[in-house]
Amino acid sequence: MAVQAHFNDPDQKMRAPQVSLAACLRQNPASLYVVESLKMFIPSHYLEAASYQGVARQAFCGLLAAGLLAVLGGCGNAPVAEEKRLVWPEPPEVARVEFVRTITSDEDLNKDTTSTQSILKFLEGERPAKNRIVEPMGLAVSDDGDRIYISDKAQNAVFVYDFAKKTSLKIGEKKPLDMPMGLAIDAQENVYVAEQQKKGVSVYDRTGNFLRFITSDAITRPTGVAVDKERKKLYVVDTGKGDTFDHTVKIFDLEGKPLGKLGLGKGNVEGALLFPTFISVAPNGHVLVSDTLNSRL
Repeated sequence: MAVQAHFNDPDQKMRAPQVSLAACLRQNPASLYVVESLKMFIPSHYLEAASYQGVARQAFCGLLAAGLLAVLGGCGNAPVAEEKRLVWPEPPEVARVEFVRTITSDEDLNKDTTSTQSILKFLEGERPAKNRIVEPMGLAVSDDGDRIYISDKAQNAVFVYDFAKKTSLKIGEKKPLDMPMGLAIDAQENVYVAEQQKKGVSVYDRTGNFLRFITSDAITRPTGVAVDKERKKLYVVDTGKGDTFDHTVKIFDLEGKPLGKLGLGKGNVEGALLFPTFISVAPNGHVLVSDTLNSRL
C-alpha cells in the first residue's frame, strides 16, 4: 500500500489513500514501537506543541513516515491486538503489582488513557490538555489515596488531582512557583514544595492558599522534601553546588523553626553526602536520602 505524505503545509496531516495513519496503528500495534522509538529522541510535550505551532513538524512527519513505511503494508488486514497487562512478577507467577493508568493532565480524571491511546490521539491531531504535566519532579499521595500532588519544574506549578471528586487544582497558576522540585504533605494535607530558585520551601493548604515560606541562610539548593507526620518534622535536602561544602539535610519543625541538620557535609566517607537529591521518612522515623554522586542510599 502506498503512503502519501504532504509536507508543504505545516498544518496538513499525513494521509494514506486507503486507511488513515491512526486507524492503521490501531490495526497494527507493531508500528507503535516505531513511534515510541522516535519519542526517545524527541520529548513528547515538544512534539505536541510542534504539531500545532508548525515548529519542526516537517522534520517530524518525515521521520515518522519513513519509520512507518515498513509496517504500514500489512495494516489493512491485521487484527486488532489487545494491550498486554503490565504486571510483576509475570505469569505464571501470581501478580502482586499491576500497572493501572497514566496521568498526564486533568483530562485523565474522568477516564483511563493507555499509552497507545495517547499516541493515537496525538497522531490524530488532538490538542493537548491545558493543565498538561510537562516535567514532573515531586510526588505525594493523600492518606486516603484519592488525591495526588505533582510538582512540575517546567510549568512552575503543583498539580493536584482529586480522583474522588473528579476535580483538579493548579497551585501557581496566578503566581508561578520558582523552579519547584520535591514536595511532601503533612497530616492536614498542607503542601510543602521546595522552590529551588528561592532557596526555601513554600507551604500551601490543600486548596492552594499560601501559608508560609520556610528557609534559612544555610540553604543553598533545596531539592528533596519529606515530612515526618508523626514527629512533625520537615526534612529539606540541600543538594549544594560544586563550590559549596554544605551538602546536607536541613531539619525544621512544620512552622519553619530550624532544628538541625543531617550529614557531615560534602564528601564520600560514611555519613557524608555528595550532591544528595531526594528523601523519604520511614514509619519508624528513619530517614533515607539518595546520596546521588556517591551512588548510594
